[in-house]
Amino acid sequence: MQYIFIFIILNLIFLGGCTTEKSISAEPTKSAEITSDSAKGYTEIAVKFIKQARETGDFSLNSKAEAAVEKALKVDATDVTARKLKASL
Repeated sequence: MQYIFIFIILNLIFLGGCTTEKSISAEPTKSAEITSDSAKGYTEIAVKFIKQARETGDFSLNSKAEAAVEKALKVDATDVTARKLKASL
């Protein structure tokens, strides 16, 4: 399961592009990269929150990642990346 999560993160970073750290705010919905019709922006924000939580040791950021994943699933309930991220959280 851990390898799948790492694979997802690497795919999002290298293949899908990733938002900059400056675009991450305390509230995932305030990012300039998010559009209301795309789950991709929300999943990118979730990945950044998860990465930041691991780097800083502040695992309260995982709740923000989970909120971003939930919003991605509201936009597109079949989004594979969002579903995998939800399972990993």
